Amino acid sequence: MVHAAQGGSKGPACRAMMSRTPAHRSSAAGGCPIDAQSPGLQVPLLMACVRFEPASVEVADVEPGTRLVDVTDDHPQSAVPYACRSASCGTCRVRVLEGAEGLAAPEEDELDVLDLFGDDPARVRLCCQIRLERDVPRLVLRVCESW
Repeated sequence: MVHAAQGGSKGPACRAMMSRTPAHRSSAAGGCPIDAQSPGLQVPLLMACVRFEPASVEVADVEPGTRLVDVTDDHPQSAVPYACRSASCGTCRVRVLEGAEGLAAPEEDELDVLDLFGDDPARVRLCCQIRLERDVPRLVLRVCESW
């Protein structure tokens, strides 16, 4: 489930917690999952809040494994421009202001396009290629100026 909000920078919608455990099994009563090695231990899953600037749009409850192109498709008010959607044009370049540690590493096609623009892949990414890989409380992206 993904919720969007416009405005404030760290609203309550940005910190969604759910129960999840790695290598788990469900409890016998069908409640929250429990850790198979430590029965009764619930492991929280912190889903990210993704903020798009300069549109000031926040999308809460973004799960690890989510492609950001899907988030922006569901929330066009994020105002991330796209042309090719295949890491060949650079139209969707975004500066990663916060939460970079939660992103999957860029692949060769993305690195090639970023190199054409002289962008550092530790700071700038192609939104069409970004995948949230790990739990982070917040990811903040700012759309780069056109050429």
